Amino acid sequence: MKYHEGWQDGDKSMRTPCELIVIRFFPTLRARVAYGLRHDHGVRPSDIAVMIGTSNAAVSQYTSGVRGGDEEVIKEFPEVEAFAAMAAATLAEKHAAGEQFELSYMLGRFCMQLQRNPLFKEMVGAGEMSECGICTNRE
Repeated sequence: MKYHEGWQDGDKSMRTPCELIVIRFFPTLRARVAYGLRHDHGVRPSDIAVMIGTSNAAVSQYTSGVRGGDEEVIKEFPEVEAFAAMAAATLAEKHAAGEQFELSYMLGRFCMQLQRNPLFKEMVGAGEMSECGICTNRE
């Protein structure tokens, strides 16, 4: 399993579940959301940067496919693609209405979806997400 090299040998003590989400899943999620906002909804890169909490340069790399496109994550965790499409649509709608809304507001929901995936449960171990600050503070 590629997702966390230290976990291949059963050593789960190297990373917490929250760290795994931030390291392995958020870059791919940000890339998919940025791509959707730019190509499907026509949002300006500078506005995307604010919405997803990153720089203009990162948005350029996300939307051109240079950064954040872990196809293995998408293949094994289809909820990432589905959530990214929903998040991009929500962000675009809020942006069009002149409302300030950021991807970080939706991350709790994303974490909860990941927790339902059997492969993710296997990766982090049962019950280890109960103290995740992302999931418990942003539902």
